[in-house]
Amino acid sequence: MKTATVIYSLLSWTLALRYGLAVTLICIGMLKFSRHEAEAIRPLAESSPFFSWAFRLVSTRMFSIIVGVCEISMGILIALRPLSAKLSALGSISAAITFLVILSFMVSGPMHLDKGLKIPFTEYSPLQFFIIHTLFLGASVLTAAEALAADRVA
Repeated sequence: MKTATVIYSLLSWTLALRYGLAVTLICIGMLKFSRHEAEAIRPLAESSPFFSWAFRLVSTRMFSIIVGVCEISMGILIALRPLSAKLSALGSISAAITFLVILSFMVSGPMHLDKGLKIPFTEYSPLQFFIIHTLFLGASVLTAAEALAADRVA
């Protein structure tokens, strides 16, 4: 009986992390369609070695929309866990890579100069930015591992 309780508890936490991560990615992705969010991410992206080249090809707004579509897609893939563990794992792995890249902004972006990151209704300090994205990275890795393990069993 104790084993069943432990398993149920782990499944509950995994479920909460999975769908919390999915909803967060979808909501953040939806924000990327706003002019305000597009302008807020540009300084971070253009100072990044991963994205600085993008602004020679697309406008700030288009870059933000592309990022938004990617984030929404990752959220949907993560949420598809009951239908496809492989697709859910792909979404979680993509999210983990995304959060690693976002964390790299702390080194390459204007945030390391203590300017902060502004999004609607909130101003994050670099420490808050680090804590939040590290949590999301951990949730992404955990949900990817669970989905990959489930796919091997199936």
